[in-house]
Amino acid sequence: MKFNRLEVLPGFFRSRIEPWRTRIHRSIITQIHALWPEQAAGLMDAIVIGEETFIERSTRVDFQRSGTYHVLVVSGMNVSILALFTMWGLRRVGLGQVVASACAIILIMGYAALTNVGPPVWRAALMFAVYLATRLLYRDSLC
Repeated sequence: MKFNRLEVLPGFFRSRIEPWRTRIHRSIITQIHALWPEQAAGLMDAIVIGEETFIERSTRVDFQRSGTYHVLVVSGMNVSILALFTMWGLRRVGLGQVVASACAIILIMGYAALTNVGPPVWRAALMFAVYLATRLLYRDSLC
């Protein structure tokens, strides 16, 4: 076998950001489970950050049969809803268009990285960033 000749080399072998992302992800799960009963916490994990580990198989099947399974999956829809409320909230606080857009992009990209779900979430986050950037570039000036 070639496995007996395997040698582990010293050094860092993974992303430097991944331990932080994992720690934040785990912290959110811990907070959700502290706030809600076990079954509800599992549903909230799935809805908020896409963690399906705590959903029982029977619950998953029930959602699939009812046609509402998409509620348990973090997707572009979740990113769109978060983006809408983020921009609304930042503008409501009184931030200017440029600052609110920059903050919203950072928050949405952070959410996409935190969920670590995959292409649909990243696609929605990138399209949101492109939309805000082009909105800033092609807006009418007040001068």
